[in-house]
Amino acid sequence: MLHTLLQQSLRAFARPLALLACTAAAAVAVASPAAPARRVATPNLPLTFEKNTGHYPREVQFVARSGAGTLFLTRREAVLALRKGEKAAALRLKLQGSNTKVVASGLDRQPGIVNYFIGNDPKQWCANVPTYSRVKLTGVYPGVDLVYYGAGRSRTLEYDFVVKPGADPSRIRMSVSGAKSLRTAGGRLVASTSCGDVTLNRPYAYQTINGKRTQVACSFTLERNSVAFQVARYDTSRPLVVDPTLEYSTFLGGDSYDYGFAVAVDASGAAYVTGRTQSTTFPTTPGAFRTSCTGSYDAFVTKLAADGKSLAYSTYVGGSGTDRAYSIAVDSAGSAYITGETWSIAFPTTPGAYSTSLADWRDVFITKLSPSGAALAYSTYLGAEDEDTGYGIAVDGSGSAYVTGTTLSLSFPTTTGAYSTQNSGEDEAFITKLSADGSALAYSTYLGGAGYESGNAIAVDGSGSYLQRVGTMRCRAGVAHVSSSSSSSTLTLQFQ
Repeated sequence: MLHTLLQQSLRAFARPLALLACTAAAAVAVASPAAPARRVATPNLPLTFEKNTGHYPREVQFVARSGAGTLFLTRREAVLALRKGEKAAALRLKLQGSNTKVVASGLDRQPGIVNYFIGNDPKQWCANVPTYSRVKLTGVYPGVDLVYYGAGRSRTLEYDFVVKPGADPSRIRMSVSGAKSLRTAGGRLVASTSCGDVTLNRPYAYQTINGKRTQVACSFTLERNSVAFQVARYDTSRPLVVDPTLEYSTFLGGDSYDYGFAVAVDASGAAYVTGRTQSTTFPTTPGAFRTSCTGSYDAFVTKLAADGKSLAYSTYVGGSGTDRAYSIAVDSAGSAYITGETWSIAFPTTPGAYSTSLADWRDVFITKLSPSGAALAYSTYLGAEDEDTGYGIAVDGSGSAYVTGTTLSLSFPTTTGAYSTQNSGEDEAFITKLSADGSALAYSTYLGGAGYESGNAIAVDGSGSYLQRVGTMRCRAGVAHVSSSSSSSTLTLQFQ
């Protein structure tokens, strides 16, 4: 059945190319057993392009594959077929007003070949399909060639418009279809699909003069779904290269439900992600604090390399029950701090931490990981006799953690002289400052009125002379400014 579906989808290629999403989905199904998808570590192989020798419809010239999808190149169009779980999407970038008789050729032939032995008819098989590291489309516009290739040893797609002397780069224009939305952000072009965001990085244009690259200012222009390049003045007697990069988001997960709730970035550009997972095969790294799931839901912390191509570390954090991490912060040493909620009586705590036992059925937790992700610097419960959840965390230059969230507890731990030591409503916001070693509360206070309040985010300024905390409160609109009696701090919260 799957083989038949694949063949039917391929024969239907002459219809709109959006069907390529179905094609890619079928191709994945043929190659994989009918079991939950599992992420496994694979070598970071370079992007290569297969020449179509008859195993795809004739409109397709070359095909490239990566972990997130399949790229189909025709003479006038690049189609990225994406798949995420049961979802599929096809993003199409079509060259408007381009030459319909473009010549497509593979460059830098690779030693690897691809074989297609699909079905029981040998006449339909394709063997020894050549692969290339680059594909060139000659004459897409008068005096303009287009070259596709992989960026280094990554799966990122780059493509160069090579503008010959005297040619007009303003003729280059692409229509984008298949996206739910299209926008520019920070000079990049972002297309949102049901399978994640596809990003065209800010275009880099240059000329080679006396053996050196000279950059030429260049940017995207977007008019509805039509994209062009705005190029500054340059030497029209020399070739010009316009080089945008096509990237798409990476997936992170295992064989079940995975949710990312927060992300932080350190000075090197490494990203730290936290959330909750039910997957027993969530990707972890050797030597991480915990490499197996211990509860129905565990929190996780994953540090990605600055280029997003590898995991610096990835670990579960949790006990025997349900554990969810909602916020993450990173200090200057690279230690990650997370907070959330735990139902686990055996949540991992550390000796000497502020609280090492669950106060009731759902408590806040505050956990600091070592920079390597291999150990806990400290980990503590925070809560009382009712429901308590941490939604936001920040850290100052001395390593003190600041947590905010919501509590139903009438005896939530507060400190002497704090702004408010009594719960005046139902769900009430709280703000707690933990000592740098996690052993004590520097201060802790309720904040709220007679209604429902929740502190959803918190921030600390860099000078240390005052603290600014921003939280969202579901009550009367307004802004509160409060001075903390336990330190020379000013508190600012936004109500909505």
